[in-house]
Amino acid sequence: AEGQRVDGLRIPITRGAVVAGTVRFANGAPASGLQIQVLRTRNVDGRRQIATVAIPAQTDDQGSYRVFGLPAGDYVVQARSQLAQFLSQSATTRQVTESEVRWADQQLAQAKALVATGAVPDAPPPPGPTVTYSAVYFPGTAFVSDAAVISLLAGGERSNVDFALALVPTGNV
Repeated sequence: AEGQRVDGLRIPITRGAVVAGTVRFANGAPASGLQIQVLRTRNVDGRRQIATVAIPAQTDDQGSYRVFGLPAGDYVVQARSQLAQFLSQSATTRQVTESEVRWADQQLAQAKALVATGAVPDAPPPPGPTVTYSAVYFPGTAFVSDAAVISLLAGGERSNVDFALALVPTGNV
């Protein structure tokens, strides 16, 4: 009722769980500015279903991330590059091949001779494949079905959830 006081009321509050790790490029360099999403997973009729449960985190300048306040449960961790989204909308990204590098080195070495003699340079090799950075799931797969499930207890912390981004081939449809 109005003005009534209640003493001895106990409301337990469960501490949220934490997932933390580092994301790197395939060459070992830290992947900064990536969006990290922790997705709750469960099996329904033998099929994995995932749902977003937390606000996305972002990797820092060392590629590290930490997502906290998670309820107990099973999760998969996804890293997504905003650069990939930008590049896929604005330009074609190609992977440089070894033959292209050798050709460029050869052109530099022969530049003076070509200018002096007026010779025509060799044709460049065919361009490398088109690629992008796709969403990657821990432990480093592009397929959510292959993602490792991380089980968290209330108040638990799972660190060293580290993985690497990889370039994947693209194509036009």
